[in-house]
Amino acid sequence: MLGRPIPPAICSMTPACPPRRSGRMIGRFQRRGNNQQQPERGKGIVNKRNLRVNWLLASLLIGSAGSSAQSELPALKPQVRFIPAPLAPSATPPEGPSVLVGFSPFYVSQGGLQDATAIYEPVREGGFRICGSTRRLNRPIIHGQNRVWTGDVPVFRMDTYRDSIPLWVSQETVKPLAVKTHSFGTLRLGVATGDGKTTWLDTLPGTTTATFLPGYTDYQVAAAKGEWKATIRVAVASGMHGLICRVEFDRPMPLVWQYGDVFLTEAKPPSTEVTVAGTEARFVTPDLPNGLVLAGWDGEGTGQKTQEGRFAQFASGKPRRIYHVVAAWGVNRFDAAVAERAHKNLLSTPAAKAWPEEAERLWQAWLDCFVTPALKPEEHFRSLLAAPAEALDRSVSVWTARREEFQIRTPDEHLDALMNWSRAVSEYHRQGPGLFLGTHAYCLYGHISVGWYGKQWAGDHATVEQVLRLYAAGQGEDGKPRDNFFFGNQIRSGDGGWISWVGWNLGHWLSEDNTPHWVNQVWQHYRWTGDRVFVRDLWPVIEKAVAWECQQHDADGDGLFISYYPYWNCDSWACLAKSACATTVGWAMLDAAAHLAEVASQPQAAAKYRALADKTRTAANRELWNEQAGLLTSVGSDGLRYSHPYSWEVALAVNLGLVEWQRGRRAMRWVESH
Repeated sequence: MLGRPIPPAICSMTPACPPRRSGRMIGRFQRRGNNQQQPERGKGIVNKRNLRVNWLLASLLIGSAGSSAQSELPALKPQVRFIPAPLAPSATPPEGPSVLVGFSPFYVSQGGLQDATAIYEPVREGGFRICGSTRRLNRPIIHGQNRVWTGDVPVFRMDTYRDSIPLWVSQETVKPLAVKTHSFGTLRLGVATGDGKTTWLDTLPGTTTATFLPGYTDYQVAAAKGEWKATIRVAVASGMHGLICRVEFDRPMPLVWQYGDVFLTEAKPPSTEVTVAGTEARFVTPDLPNGLVLAGWDGEGTGQKTQEGRFAQFASGKPRRIYHVVAAWGVNRFDAAVAERAHKNLLSTPAAKAWPEEAERLWQAWLDCFVTPALKPEEHFRSLLAAPAEALDRSVSVWTARREEFQIRTPDEHLDALMNWSRAVSEYHRQGPGLFLGTHAYCLYGHISVGWYGKQWAGDHATVEQVLRLYAAGQGEDGKPRDNFFFGNQIRSGDGGWISWVGWNLGHWLSEDNTPHWVNQVWQHYRWTGDRVFVRDLWPVIEKAVAWECQQHDADGDGLFISYYPYWNCDSWACLAKSACATTVGWAMLDAAAHLAEVASQPQAAAKYRALADKTRTAANRELWNEQAGLLTSVGSDGLRYSHPYSWEVALAVNLGLVEWQRGRRAMRWVESH
């Protein structure tokens, strides 16, 4: 044993108090529902969460028993000190100024000390602009699986969601997890100077203004000494995977442009084959079998491969005022086996079979997102190159119409710009029949984080109906384990009524329980639309979902819910024995189910769910409300109440209506001051 003196405070161990309820795990994170014998108070059982021994120091204490030098050193026995529970904080934190109106290290760099003055100017109709910035490739434009990265200077890159690449690549050729980064090409623009050199437009930030609008980005660029000015617009192509870029000068100028750096895996040296012919460049990589990337323009001039062979470069032989550069990517064949599994995952469940026409629409939406736009890349490229101005106008008109569908006007132009922008670009998350959780990462159909509420508030009701049916179609059959799980193992039961997250391939995510959020959103959708057919279609799914949630997460029937995975920030501490978040969304589920039962003409079910909802509301306000502090808090299985909750524990209870308005105001004042 290592004979090095260890400070007593580090060695101090605090045993857990016996859990209030039985379960498989001793301590705060306890699984309820199994009647196991628990230790009596004071018997010295050590709680893993309360064991205050530094892991590294503990490993050093164990040491290497085989060392003769260490074997001669005296052994140390840590002192164990018992502290009766429940514990109370030694001091109440002062209610200082809110971080919500100050500087937060999370949002402002340099520890929150940097100037947080807004640098983007608002565009009231839904957008923003910036002048003089050098950031590049930091803002995507997304239409389905086609993603074009723009930034504060005019350089652009095309790619897609990494997770869905297996649809186009045989897994025997490229393992999906090996595709950490990829690119379907980078476009760079420049002007030829008289000395045979090129002034690249992304190197002139001091004279560049970028204006970001949903679906496209505009730039105003000027030469360093004002010899010329240029206006640039880049947009994603509609109905295919591609981009269109227009460059318009204030006088005839010789344009130079590069396209290249196409790769699926970052092989060294690059394995992509580049071919230049006339006004076009073709890129083929062995990493993407049957794949093709093409780029071209409507200008006149020569093209050639660059010395390193990764780019094709074109220069105008005759100066013009307006140029168009287009690019497209895709595959000639896709992995039919992957698509067939997705088809089975969607259409083989009892729920989907109950409304076959609606389920078929979901499947067609999936095909129109993941398969059809990727096919026939050369045909798509030819259509863009034949009429680039019309293709650009068509794409811009789609997004302009989207932006004009919903507009707010307030005295605050920053608020107007943010709301109008956010509503329009929420469509970036729409991937076929559902909404992806993230536009950069977590590219799967998630839960409330995907923006169900925002979509409803902004009038996208048809989209939300499709999303809710997609989740319903994934509900499993009673007693039959699902065979299409593709991630995780935190969910205890994968059959029956559970509503999961869904992957891009329509497989199911075993780590997240979507059930209460989904039931509540079905009710919210009915409140917006009054669609009784929709509710009646989903009623069998709703009944199974509520039964599963209550059985799994309120097994003892006391009305207080637990869950087994802290679902992001909005469900923090859901795994505590008496969870404020899990109980709040559980109550919202029961309350919604009672209303939905009335809509579906199910009076007995309505009475049952109303009684359960009332029981949960009473229990939550009795056991989770902290009257002294004025807020809702979670309680662990050891009886300890959390003194500083996450803001979502309070916000959910207020937003969903679990607490009455007087308590809600008290709770939000606490959040503001902390």
